[in-house]
Amino acid sequence: MTIELLIQLLVSGIGMGFIFALIAIGLTLIYGVMDVINFAHGEFLMVSMYAVYLIWLMWGLDPIISVPLVAGI
Repeated sequence: MTIELLIQLLVSGIGMGFIFALIAIGLTLIYGVMDVINFAHGEFLMVSMYAVYLIWLMWGLDPIISVPLVAGI
């Protein structure tokens, strides 16, 4: 295994860990405030990820820039 592949795997794993952590923090925050489990949380997240992907695919806009646009919509 080359060092470049190892670095790429490490960065990808950390990125996926951050995504899972954000999902868990969102679920914990909603449950802590409302004392209700929001089962639609995952669906909202999936729809927003697809929207960011489609914006990148159709217009070539960077996903980091399109996240606030999707959040506003």
